Order: sequence, then structure tokens, then C-alpha cells
Amino acid sequence: MSKPIVVDSLKLTRDRQRVSGAILVAGLPRLTESLLGNSGTFDYTVAGDVDQLERPVLRLQVSGVVQLQCQRCLESLAQAVAIDTTLRLVAAEALDAEYEAVGDDPDEPDCIAASSELDVAALIEDEVLLALPSHPRHAEGVCVAKVAGANGGGSNENVTPFSVLAALKIK
Repeated sequence: MSKPIVVDSLKLTRDRQRVSGAILVAGLPRLTESLLGNSGTFDYTVAGDVDQLERPVLRLQVSGVVQLQCQRCLESLAQAVAIDTTLRLVAAEALDAEYEAVGDDPDEPDCIAASSELDVAALIEDEVLLALPSHPRHAEGVCVAKVAGANGGGSNENVTPFSVLAALKIK
């Protein structure tokens, strides 16, 4: 696990500060459970600001690439991650009431609890997990396997795993 990156979220917004750097994918244990490998890094920027109503917000940007398992062919799939989101800071005791008040309004940013010790790595990990597809797949027609003799001959040709099964089907 990576060294914690801890900031005072309200001070960050009040002073309009910015924190940026790179974090190792291997340092995000909940995320690595979903990946084929744990190599790579995420570049991130967390900037404090206020919205139009003068409410404190964090602007989070994260970019990187992770390796997922394609659900069609079960091979590695490079998934680009590009997050650019705004999170509104709310007092921890008012968080539930804010969720109720905002409802499913797509114009309202997500709310997180304001904290004097906000773990930036955990925040990044949460946002990346939310951004990943639930059923990652290569684009249509990309999933192919090299199978010797799958077409009845002895050559190696690109065929889909399902075409191999179709060739075995009794006619």
C-alpha cells in the first residue's frame, strides 16, 4: 500500500490550493482486486475551489491506464481512465440530508464529507472504481484467438472461440 496522502479538504478549498502527483496502482488494494495486474500509475490533481453558490468543492482529475480482463475472450484489456469531476464538501453529519435534498439531479455534484484528514489515495481509488466498466469487453470483432487447425486445416488463423465451437457442432 502506498504512503497516505492526507489533506485538510476545507483548507484546500478556502485557500484554493492544489495537490498533484502520481500514485502507484499497486498502492490501491481495493482496485487491484479488479485488475489483471497492478503495474502503472495514475496522475492526479485535486484542487480546492467554490461553486457558483460559494459552497466548497474539490475538482479531481485522474488519468492512467489499467489492465482489466475482457469478459468475452478473457484476455487482457487496456482500459484508459480519465476522470474529471467535481465533489462538493459537506459536513459529515449533514451528508445524508444533502443526498436526500439533491436526489438524482445530474447538475449537482456528488457530495463527500469534509475532513481535516482527507485521504486523497482513497478518494482516487473510489473514483477510479466507479469509473471502470462493470463488464469490460474489447470492441466488437477484436476478441480473437489464434487456434491451430480451428478451421479444419493445419494453419494458424484468427478465429473467434465461438467459431471453433461451431465447427465442432454435429451437422
